[in-house]
Amino acid sequence: MNKNTIVMPALEDRVSDFGYGYRMRCECGAVSSLSAEDYYAEKDEAHMPCEHCPRSIHFGRAVAALRDEHDPALDNTRINTFAWYHTSTLADWPLAVDAVTRRTELAANAHLFHLPADHIERLVNNELNKALHVGTYGAAIENMLRRIRNQRDDPTAFYLHRVALQISPDRVNTGYRDENHEPVSQMTTMDLRAEGLDAVRYVNVYESMGSISLAVLPETIAWVQTLGLPISGLTPAHNAPLVEMLNRVQHQLDALRTCKPDTSAIRPSELRLMQLRGDPGPDGIAAASAAHGQSVRELHSEVTAALNQQYLTGISPRIADNFNSAIKWRSGQTASQFADFFAASAVALTRPDAVVTQLASRQPRPAHLGIASASDVSDPPSRAT
Repeated sequence: MNKNTIVMPALEDRVSDFGYGYRMRCECGAVSSLSAEDYYAEKDEAHMPCEHCPRSIHFGRAVAALRDEHDPALDNTRINTFAWYHTSTLADWPLAVDAVTRRTELAANAHLFHLPADHIERLVNNELNKALHVGTYGAAIENMLRRIRNQRDDPTAFYLHRVALQISPDRVNTGYRDENHEPVSQMTTMDLRAEGLDAVRYVNVYESMGSISLAVLPETIAWVQTLGLPISGLTPAHNAPLVEMLNRVQHQLDALRTCKPDTSAIRPSELRLMQLRGDPGPDGIAAASAAHGQSVRELHSEVTAALNQQYLTGISPRIADNFNSAIKWRSGQTASQFADFFAASAVALTRPDAVVTQLASRQPRPAHLGIASASDVSDPPSRAT
């Protein structure tokens, strides 16, 4: 160990799988259990019987209850003993983005809010002073999938952070807040300080629904370890039938590429309208383009189904859906390239213990200093290529 090596306090990693079920609260006040499979199978009707009264529970985020009523993270004296997690596109999180630059960016979009100037200033200040959020490993990974899916973030640009906190036990709220009734996502550092708190504990109903997360002051984050996602070295080799299918599909995609209809003379919006109306277009070009696109989509779907079967076994169907919505076939990717990226990304769901083992071996950095210098880090954040 050289003189620059930083020693991070020993932390307890609590990593669960992604096949978990849920607990839902009835109007009678009691809580009933719901398996991941039943949640998915009944998601359209979204009704389940209450285990304690004759009522039916309209289940979902709005009535999600704490999954583990004996969660040790409810004990204020143990919060600092656990590893907490966060995903971000910033390798040096939580080092703040330069406030002047961020303020300029926000102000440039102020006209979109159509609000008085003093309201705009308040919004900008709130955005620049938001509390930081950490949670379970599962919540961090699901947050990444949500951001890729909903915010169009680059799926190759994420980092997983393992966090050590230094929080005084008497500066955490008693019990926990229910995120449905006491929103925490927009909480600012000013809000926390006004309440005399360093952290607010809450039931997360957006990521790893029913788990405990924390909104914290930036200065409570003492140490951080960082790893680029997806990581290399943990992905199993594709089995022979999958390799054979990928080669066949790529051959078919190459053939389709050579006969793709030339629609350059038609505006994309006009072409889409023709296809929606069922109008074949001049010389049938709109119909031919639609048929070509359908053939490509069917091949993509065949590959995705095979990858799900090999790489997402045991994952909650709801989370598998979220994963598939986030990890999509990108323009220019071959079948093999997509399969490789899919498999590498799935490791975060199927081998969380192995991912955390690699993350916990990374060189820690003091959070208030940002990312360590090259001389202090023997193994900087890495990701699969």
